[in-house]
Amino acid sequence: MLTIVSFKICPFVQRVTALLEAKNVPYKVEYISLKNKPEWFLAMSPNGQVPLLLTERGLPLFESDAIVEYLDEIYQPLQADLSPEQRAIERAWSSQATRHYLAQCSAMRSANQDTLTQRSQQLSKAFAKMEAVLSDDPFFNGSRIGNVDIAWTVLLHRACIIHQKSGHDFLSDF
Repeated sequence: MLTIVSFKICPFVQRVTALLEAKNVPYKVEYISLKNKPEWFLAMSPNGQVPLLLTERGLPLFESDAIVEYLDEIYQPLQADLSPEQRAIERAWSSQATRHYLAQCSAMRSANQDTLTQRSQQLSKAFAKMEAVLSDDPFFNGSRIGNVDIAWTVLLHRACIIHQKSGHDFLSDF
């Protein structure tokens, strides 16, 4: 069984686990402390970051982009009929989402309203760019969920949590 090494709230891990859920692939999560990373983890993870995926053979894979590509190679892709160009577009738009995970996390920890406003504007630009390329279909590439949707779900899910907990709505304009 696949094992994902994580800490409790990592958006990059959420992307990987959301994809595994969408593919109905069984996995388990092993949580570590970022303040006290275990030696076994540091020995396996060249960058000392999560996610770390341990394959069924026990080989460690790191970086969420590489893990997602691996999962699409060993398990049926969510959208198997995409052309090479469409897959490249999917990787690019997924990358756009992951670039904003840490910005959203920092917005969640804003010390004051001015900082929150500045960080919110950065996220709004990203949401506006994505919304500009969406059609009336329920998902990025039509009627079936794909990797772009999975990558952006992390941002949307956290935006929902922030709205519920603080009343600040990152998505009010979208």
